[in-house]
Amino acid sequence: GPGWEFAAKSGLSGMIWPKLNIEELLEPYEIADGILVPVGRYVFPGIQFQVQTPPGRLFNTMLTGTAGGFYDGWRLSLGAQPTFSGIPDLEIGGLLQYNLVRFPGRDQTYVAPIGQVRVLATISGKFSASALVQYSAADDMVSANVRFRFNPREGTDVYLVYNEGLNTDRLSR
Repeated sequence: GPGWEFAAKSGLSGMIWPKLNIEELLEPYEIADGILVPVGRYVFPGIQFQVQTPPGRLFNTMLTGTAGGFYDGWRLSLGAQPTFSGIPDLEIGGLLQYNLVRFPGRDQTYVAPIGQVRVLATISGKFSASALVQYSAADDMVSANVRFRFNPREGTDVYLVYNEGLNTDRLSR
């Protein structure tokens, strides 16, 4: 759809664009425990934005947001993704995101804050390692993904991946 993008001489860039979502649910969609979107056809508008500080600096960040309709309710999502790359061959980043979904007609609210930490280390042209740890308050989960990459020759990558999940609400499950 239509949108507006900008780029400044400083390297700051961004975009904003309207969205029109059309969804046909053939079965109820469970967003969270006890929050179901009923079967039906939904048409809902929204708007998204993204602003990126100049890349290539020691510290940069991306700000994102979405607001508007969401099935038979509305949502607001705001996020910040800071990245630090001041050490050669090491990048550390994160994500803080707040999601609020409200269904006034059913008096239901869903809040889903998310926190994430990412690390990427390039050991050499043949070896790299990355790790991602994420906390989702809505799911009461901490999940981790660690990935090692070996590139014995151009066009061939071998990965060793470890995934782990931890329920942070031990009493209710």
